Amino acid sequence: MKSRSVTTSRRIRTDGTKTNTEQPSPTNRAPWRREVEAQDVTHKLGQRIREHRVALGLSLNRASEATGLPEATLSRIENNKMAPTFSVLLKIMSGLKLSWQTLVARPDARSPDDDISIMTPDKWTTEKIAGYTYILPHSSSRLVHVVQPLIFDVDSRSLDEAGGLTGHQGIEFCYVISGTLKLHFADKPPQVLPTGGSALFDSTLPHAYVSKGRKPARVLNVVVQDPLLAHGEGKTPFGERIKKSPRQR
Repeated sequence: MKSRSVTTSRRIRTDGTKTNTEQPSPTNRAPWRREVEAQDVTHKLGQRIREHRVALGLSLNRASEATGLPEATLSRIENNKMAPTFSVLLKIMSGLKLSWQTLVARPDARSPDDDISIMTPDKWTTEKIAGYTYILPHSSSRLVHVVQPLIFDVDSRSLDEAGGLTGHQGIEFCYVISGTLKLHFADKPPQVLPTGGSALFDSTLPHAYVSKGRKPARVLNVVVQDPLLAHGEGKTPFGERIKKSPRQR
């Protein structure tokens, strides 16, 4: 039988007497190790962080300045010698402009072609909601979970026809391709945008698009949202959302 190294400690009973107890020696305790699956996850995280940093042309020193984390910490994370906490990941993502989608995407879920989407007018799809006719270019691209480009004709002539003011997550840019647009915001006077006019705003502000002229105004609209704000899932593509809208015709 193998001998077991032990250490002896003395405990004091409630009656005041002392007793010896045997405990396994600290040198014989099994070391704590991360499970294989956990190591694989942190390896992939570190690998993607390193690839992103290198793609940006940043040294560990520059990345340290950008994230506020020590170089040694970044190096250990990249080399799978340290499992980053969520707060550390947030600093890395913010400092290196690294999206959650890029960080956790499955390697086999995308190909190099997924990074580029080309669309011609004959392949556009359209959707109609009361007051708007939407053209949805690039609706099948994975990138629409982060950046959603739309081209739409504003048919509505009043807030009621437009369905009232609504807000949603993201930063919104609109550019008037043709016609005259009246852009409404909650508790603010409407803004009139002629052809060539544009606006950039926080789209959580309740807003609505109304045509000011006799003809519909055509607008290019781009909404950007960091997937992190949507708990890592990215924004639901507009084409999917409007199909569930009660305002759809």
